[in-house]
Parts: sequence; structure tokens; C-alpha cells
Amino acid sequence: MLKPFLFVGVGGSGGDTLRYLHKDLSERLRRVGIAEMPSGWQFLQIDSRTSQEHHDDLPIPESPNYTYVGMVKRDVGYRTVVRLLENNDQNRMALASWRPDPEKVKVPIEEGAGQYRAIGRVLTIARLQYV
Repeated sequence: MLKPFLFVGVGGSGGDTLRYLHKDLSERLRRVGIAEMPSGWQFLQIDSRTSQEHHDDLPIPESPNYTYVGMVKRDVGYRTVVRLLENNDQNRMALASWRPDPEKVKVPIEEGAGQYRAIGRVLTIARLQYV
């Protein structure tokens, strides 16, 4: 009997790992005569990108078990996210010591956080506040 699992990949590299895992598990299941991924095995990728990054050598699984959650809406910049968060005094105080300066962030966040974990953290906090 298979047990339920939730596999989570965070960021671009986490998403790549998740896709490799999905591909490998699918191949192993097919070898033992199971054609579809068990419904109790769910795959969740969370990334700052608006839409999931495509790689020619690693396709995105077309499966109801695979979900992508982008943390940023299209055409929303990092400065806008910071302004929304800093409308609250408590947020401003909590973020002041570690959040990247919006004037220095040149990464188009709808295309990813560019390996800047602090940007990803700010986007996650903003998303939590307005979900």
C-alpha cells in the first residue's frame, strides 16, 4: 500500500529537483505496471516567478498531482511589493534590518528572485498578508 506524500520544491532549483523526482518516480512506477502517479502523491513548486520556468531537457509534468504557485503577479515590481508591506509600521520595523533596498534591486521579480533569498522571503511575506 502506498502512503500519501507531499513533495515541495522551493525556488528554481527546488522546482528542477521536483521535476526530476516526478520523472524518476513516474518511470519507476511504469516499470512495475503502474501507469499513473498515485493521487496521494502531490508535488508543489513555490517560486517567485510569475510562471513556471521551462527547460527543454526537463518538461513540466502534465499531471493533476503537480501544482505551481508563483509568488508575484505579472507586472509587479519589487519596489511595489516593498511599498505595500511598508504601509504598516510593524512591517516596516520588522523588515528594516534585512530586506534588500528597493533602489538596489535590479532583478525583474516576475522572472525570479535571481538567487537572492531575501527577495524571495519578502515576496513570501507579502503574499501571506494578502492571500
